[in-house]
Amino acid sequence: MEAKLNIKSPRAAKARYSQKLGNKLLQSSLVLFGVVFFIAGLGLVLTSSSAGYLLLSITIICFMLRSWYQGELKYLAPSGQSVDGLLAQDTLARLKSSSPSAEEVWQATGKSEASFFFQNRFMVHSSIFGYLSKEPGSGQVVWQKAEELRAKHGKPSFDNGLLVVALLKSIPNIEQMLRQIQLEFKDIEDGIEWLAHIEAKRRLAAQKRHFGGWARDFTFGYTPLLRYLGHYISQEIQTYGFFTDTSRHQNVVEQMVQGMSTGNSTVTLVGDIGVGKTTCVYAFADRLIEDKALSKKIKYNQVVSLDAPSILAQTKNPGELEGIILRLLKEAGKAKNIILFFDDAHVFFGGGEASSVDLSNILQPVLESGSVRLIFAMTSRDWQTLSTKNPSIASQLQSIRMQPANEPETIEVLRDQVMFLEYERKVLFSYQALREAFKLGSRYVDSQAMPGAALSVLKGATPLARDGYVTDDVVKQSIESSTGVKLQHVGGDETKTLLNLEDELHKFVINQKRAVGVIANALRRSR
Repeated sequence: MEAKLNIKSPRAAKARYSQKLGNKLLQSSLVLFGVVFFIAGLGLVLTSSSAGYLLLSITIICFMLRSWYQGELKYLAPSGQSVDGLLAQDTLARLKSSSPSAEEVWQATGKSEASFFFQNRFMVHSSIFGYLSKEPGSGQVVWQKAEELRAKHGKPSFDNGLLVVALLKSIPNIEQMLRQIQLEFKDIEDGIEWLAHIEAKRRLAAQKRHFGGWARDFTFGYTPLLRYLGHYISQEIQTYGFFTDTSRHQNVVEQMVQGMSTGNSTVTLVGDIGVGKTTCVYAFADRLIEDKALSKKIKYNQVVSLDAPSILAQTKNPGELEGIILRLLKEAGKAKNIILFFDDAHVFFGGGEASSVDLSNILQPVLESGSVRLIFAMTSRDWQTLSTKNPSIASQLQSIRMQPANEPETIEVLRDQVMFLEYERKVLFSYQALREAFKLGSRYVDSQAMPGAALSVLKGATPLARDGYVTDDVVKQSIESSTGVKLQHVGGDETKTLLNLEDELHKFVINQKRAVGVIANALRRSR
């Protein structure tokens, strides 16, 4: 890269024009005046007035300016290897000198969405950028840091996210400053990929995907009971899209696809609550829709979820439950494009308190014949119980084990999931909150595995958000409220109590000075 900035280059000039013409009010005005002058000009031309040609000329200019912005200026692709060829166009447009100081680079970048992302997500206050050099030409250090990051992360340009991280990296003693807000520079650098992931999801959401139309599915069998009791996961994806990052489960989804493509009609996902079994089923359903190279046996098949509590709610006696399950299986078999997903599958095999009926006798003939493709999901404990109680059934269920996520994997999942949670709850989660959710979820949430446990911690913390933010302190406060365990820093009143603990204990215990001292010290250490 040529570490040189030329603010008089053609791309820099276009960036400034784009900034001016991109004003929403100006764009609306160009359309409005263009239409008005066209109508007025046309009317005057028809009345043989020469002024009409002037108005029509203005109309042409209005629409040319708008077309120029929409066609060429709205998005300026990176060009060349100079700094002005690589910079984000909004930042390039704000720079006034070819030898800016590091502070001037920040002033040009600080109004970008990426800047607000790092300030809000990582709680990096804007005042920290006040330590940037004000010396003319010190921006050269920023360009060098940006190029190092660009090469490391494989970026095509100096986007604003990368530039903010380069600016932070240019601040002396930045590591020490970050430690004060419980961060390492690696955490900040990971934000480059986090921001890129969010932007990619936005582009995906804006795209209108075509799935081949509903008529294809209507050529298969009629399924009224399935429509009533089942949830069509595939149609949900076709209607609303599927934006969850499932890279962690790619191997599991691939095993599901390969298993059902090569003749196995049944897959069983085995893993603790929270590991992502349902997410894998959604990813599998999305793959059936998107992947045109799949086997004809499963391509475009519809995945339908059957919820045990919903089905059980429709029955009053065991015989009625068996009849419903038989009808559901019969409809799926006749339709020929249905894959049934039994969540909490242990309930249907006589396990769990919710079921008093063992449907193994009904399901076993289906498993043996392979007439209906089935996906089961159950915990490791329920799988062990089934294997012990009914080994003939278990032997026919192709099991795929799913392990809990580790910390990096959990943080990656949370980064993806909090986007939906933020939209729903109208809050914003900091990076520190995500990390604290993993730490405390591992320690205090016994009912779920990761990443589900950490996500539950974040959901529980949203009602306690402060000014719309969920920080690590808010997460601690939430766990304190639910468990009664003190996690936050000791406050003033509590400090006074802890320091004078011996005096308080002596009010109740007489002539036990040594014992009181030992107990008081132990309590202080514990806190």
